[in-house]
Amino acid sequence: AVAGAPATPDPTLAAGRPGLLTAVFADRRFRRLLIVLAVGGIASAIPATLVLFFIADVLRLAEWQGLFLVIYFVCGGIALPGWVALARRHGKILAWAASMVLAIASFVWAFLLDAGDGVAFGLICAASGAALGAELALPPALLADRLADGRRAGNSAAGAGAYFGVWNFVTKFNLALAAGIALPLVSLGGYQVGAGDTAPTDGLLALAAIYALLPAAIKVISLLLLWRWKDDFEGAKP
Repeated sequence: AVAGAPATPDPTLAAGRPGLLTAVFADRRFRRLLIVLAVGGIASAIPATLVLFFIADVLRLAEWQGLFLVIYFVCGGIALPGWVALARRHGKILAWAASMVLAIASFVWAFLLDAGDGVAFGLICAASGAALGAELALPPALLADRLADGRRAGNSAAGAGAYFGVWNFVTKFNLALAAGIALPLVSLGGYQVGAGDTAPTDGLLALAAIYALLPAAIKVISLLLLWRWKDDFEGAKP
């Protein structure tokens, strides 16, 4: 199934079997999928770390923060069936790549906004939220394909647990890594949290660039890797 994946096994299963982890990382197809996931995940997590600062100090629309977040997550849920349908018709790789292009365009557009551009940012939240729907559905579906191939080859449930343990660790680690990258960078750029109207122009420019352009650049890398390795990921058709 495109949208579904097996329930996540207990990650301690993988931790207790180091030999399984060795086998997981020896799997080229999984290793490359994990790299694309990690790079793209960092690109998505950096804006998530900085979005409230961007809304408050660049857009000067702190009172709209809740609305923007609602638009983002609601559009992610609404778009999910569309990505599933696109993946069934044209393949998971093409659908995932299309979502990355949408996310990149959204990031670049966000960098061009000025104070008060609430409607434009609402549209950006809708587009980037829609891209999120694909991120939630398609990478786990590709992992499910890989595990299905493994089951046909006689791999055990413990092996599947190791795959999911590594996958979940990388997904969670992305959030911490993004914060560790983004917050020091905006500080070095001269941005001070809570400065409001007194924030220097250079600091706000640094915040906008790290919020929008840095994720766009990282997402481009993820897209290029996905496309370069697409033959490895298309072993199982939708």
